[in-house]
Amino acid sequence: MVGKWGLDHELHHVSTYPFKAKIVNPGSFEAISKGNITVDDDVWVGYRAMILSGVHIGQGAVVAAGAVVTKDVPPYAIVGGVPAKVIKYRFSPEVIEQLLELDYSKLTDDMIRERIDDLYTSLDGKSPQEVEKLLAWFPKKQR
Repeated sequence: MVGKWGLDHELHHVSTYPFKAKIVNPGSFEAISKGNITVDDDVWVGYRAMILSGVHIGQGAVVAAGAVVTKDVPPYAIVGGVPAKVIKYRFSPEVIEQLLELDYSKLTDDMIRERIDDLYTSLDGKSPQEVEKLLAWFPKKQR
């Protein structure tokens, strides 16, 4: 998902007030963007979290409720706070590497129905070999 949200205001001008948009050209839009916000697959964003412009939220990341995300979030990181910081990672680096190969865009409803129990299996304590076996059916990204 990509979008333009979380625009900033110019802080180096005489005033931060949007004179052009309010007086000179009413109805126009005046704000600064650091770029699109990009949210990868399998991301959970908590209630009232704020993601600023130009930020990329990596696959499988979790953004805590009320967090203010000012920088990119690595895949499978759990971030929280103001500004948001990495609290921990959901899985080991080896398991994260495997999960990054999964292609959610190729999942079909039938695949999900057939493998729903696999999708709800905890990965806690699972070795990379166990994860590989569990997710062998899952479509992989083309390299």
